[in-house]
Amino acid sequence: MVFQRAGERLVKRRPGLPRPFATFAAAFLALLVLAQPVHGDESAFGPIGTLVAPHSSGVQLTDLATGAQSLVAVIPPVGISGHAAWSPDDSQIALSRFGRAPSDRAGGSDILVVPESGGEATPIAEHDADGALLGAPAWMPDGSGLFFDHLPPNGMAADTRVMYAALGANPRVIANGGWPAVSPDGRYLAYVRATGSNGFLDELVIMAIDGTGSRVLVPAERFVQIDSPRFSPDGSEIAFVGSLTRGEAGAPALGLSDVFAKSVMAHGPPGDIWLMSAYGGSPRQLTAYEEDEPTLAWSPNGIWIIMLAGGGLYLVTHDGSQPPRRLGNGGFGGIDWR
Repeated sequence: MVFQRAGERLVKRRPGLPRPFATFAAAFLALLVLAQPVHGDESAFGPIGTLVAPHSSGVQLTDLATGAQSLVAVIPPVGISGHAAWSPDDSQIALSRFGRAPSDRAGGSDILVVPESGGEATPIAEHDADGALLGAPAWMPDGSGLFFDHLPPNGMAADTRVMYAALGANPRVIANGGWPAVSPDGRYLAYVRATGSNGFLDELVIMAIDGTGSRVLVPAERFVQIDSPRFSPDGSEIAFVGSLTRGEAGAPALGLSDVFAKSVMAHGPPGDIWLMSAYGGSPRQLTAYEEDEPTLAWSPNGIWIIMLAGGGLYLVTHDGSQPPRRLGNGGFGGIDWR
C-alpha cells in the first residue's frame, strides 16, 4: 500500500502548536491517497479489515487483506478532511474537515458524520470562530455522541480543550487537553494535556467518562510530546505516539499571520509508537523511525498497530513478535481500522 501526497508542503509549523491541528494544514497542502495493496505481506502479518483515511474533501477505504479501495464522497464536496473514525456499528464515519465559510477570513474545521457509503454530511460541531480548529473525533461505544478537541484561533497547546457533543446536542467542554480516546466499554476517557514547560501536549491522562478519578499515566516532560492515544480493542493497553526530541519544532517563528502558515510553520517533534498498560506502568517503544506527524490505529483483533506518518505507513505487532514493516509511502491525517 502506498500513501501519496498530491501536493508538497510549502511552509512549516510554528513551535508549540499541538499536532492534531497541524494535520489540517498539512492535509491542505498534502492530500492523502491510498494506492498499492499490502496483500504481499499477508503471510507474515495477516492484516484484515478496512482502513479509513482522509482523502481530499472525503475519505478513502482500503481493504487491508486485498488492497481493494473505494472513495467515500462527502457532500458538499468542499474543504479538506483531516481525521476519520468509524462509528461503533461501522455504518457511519466521523471526520474533521477544514473549510471556509463566506464570512470567514481564515476558515476553520468542523466535525461531520457521513454514511459509510457516502452522501450528505451531518454537522455535529462547527467551528465557533474564524480560525478555530476541531479535530480528532472519538465515538462513544454506543454511538450516542462524539468527543473531539478544540483549538481556538491563535491558540497554543495549553489552550486546547476536549469537547463532547451528544448527537443533536450542543458541544460542551470536558477537560483541558486534546486527542480524546474512549475505552471500548465506554467507562474511561484518555487524553493528553499540556502541563509541562515545553509548550506541547505532553501528559497522558485517564479518567472515568463522567470526569471523576483523573490520574496521570505518563507525567509531563517524560516525552517532549504525546499524541494519538488509542485503547486496544480489549481496553487493557494504550498505544500512543511519543516524541523524545523536539526535531524541527525548535525552529524560530517566522511571524506569519496566515492561519495555514502559522499552523504548519515548523513540523512538530518526530514521533514513534509506544505502548503501555491502561492501568499504568512504564511505556515501551515499538518503533524507532522518528516519524513526521504520526497517527495510530489498532487492528480489530488487537494484534497489530498501524501508523501513518509523513515518511511511511507502518505495521507492527503489539507484542513485538514481528519486526515493524514499512508498507509504503506516507501521508497525513487521523486514521481508523475496523
